[in-house]
Amino acid sequence: MRQLNLKNSKLNTQQQQRIGALFAFLIGLGSLFEFNLIGKLNLQEAALGVAAPFLLLSGWQTLSRLLKWILFAVSCWLFIQVLTDLVRGIPFNDMARGGARILVFGAAIATLGVWLKNDRFKIGFLFLGMGLSSALSYFMYPTQEGFDDPWKWNFAGAVVNTFLALLVLNHKIDRGIVWVLLLLAVGVASTLLNFRSHAALLLLIACYIVVNNWYIRLPIFIKVSSAIGVGLLTLGIYSWAASSGVIGQAAQQKFEMQSKDDLGIFSVLARGRTEYKASLQAIKDSPLLGYGSWAQHPEYVYLLWDADYGEFTAAQYANQLALGIIPTHSYITGAWVDGGPLPALFWIMIWGLAFYALISIDTSKGWLPKLAAYLAIGLLWNILFSPFGTGARTIAALSIVIIISASPYWLPIKTAQKMQLAKKTII
Repeated sequence: MRQLNLKNSKLNTQQQQRIGALFAFLIGLGSLFEFNLIGKLNLQEAALGVAAPFLLLSGWQTLSRLLKWILFAVSCWLFIQVLTDLVRGIPFNDMARGGARILVFGAAIATLGVWLKNDRFKIGFLFLGMGLSSALSYFMYPTQEGFDDPWKWNFAGAVVNTFLALLVLNHKIDRGIVWVLLLLAVGVASTLLNFRSHAALLLLIACYIVVNNWYIRLPIFIKVSSAIGVGLLTLGIYSWAASSGVIGQAAQQKFEMQSKDDLGIFSVLARGRTEYKASLQAIKDSPLLGYGSWAQHPEYVYLLWDADYGEFTAAQYANQLALGIIPTHSYITGAWVDGGPLPALFWIMIWGLAFYALISIDTSKGWLPKLAAYLAIGLLWNILFSPFGTGARTIAALSIVIIISASPYWLPIKTAQKMQLAKKTII
């Protein structure tokens, strides 16, 4: 009788895992379907948002103290943004869109924090669904950008998300050097296909994991110095390869177009993010009070053309000018332009959290710290150099949840216990 009960219990557990994996896959695939409701949303965000209040009611106590503080900070960000919109006299529709963007982001953190619980099947199939979504979007929603550069806009994401799913679900990959070789292979492919930032990130992550696995006990300042050194070395190698035509004529032309000033190898970053010129000028003009959600100030759009950085075509510039919204290409500057310095401080704190986790985590302990390290490097880059758009919100929320879930591998044990983080994980 006892053996029968154990067998039934095992079958029930397996059935629950399959159901959880199926839902996770569908949620990942939901990023494929976009619609307008107040603002631009996708089915993935809608599902996470609808589930948030129900899961929080039943699972609030299961959240770590650190994740609760982050949700509180998101609530403060939302309050400050609404207050800024009222002060600036932003129209209600734009105010609702700006508030909904923050609310959806917070709901995603809450839902994923309660629901995932370090379950490798849910996490793995979530990435698998997102990978399939990225590939299918090329065929279902064809764009000129996607047609001109399908690897950058569709298939690189599909390959990497599928790889991450395999890392989580397959023990053989997460225990060996196979996954490092896969990272290097995709990084080389992105280099040859002129997806610069993606290639640099993947190569940097692969180098980081190898060094971290071998030298986990090194002092933090040596790790920080090594990370900065590897980053500069990667940028230098790319600059040489692009300028000499080793990785193709298109990459060479793009590099030469972006190297018109005296910034040296940093020209690639400076000229690849032309929006910084406009957003930093907007912040300088009003450092303490944001401009509000979707505020239209076309005078800052003119700076994109004046910058002559070569990234914007005439058509893109005309489209940006028609919108009239202050251009931003960073989570930090976007939050500052919209809501002022306090919302930007939220992203600065998240950046610091991800950086500390990265230099302290032990990636030799299984799939969870490896995945956290990968997502931490991506989050560090995106906070500084990517827009906080529709697809980015869920990825940022997932990255934060995974990094905090892996905190027993990067926080001192006493601190982890104090923050209610030292929990058993599935390795």
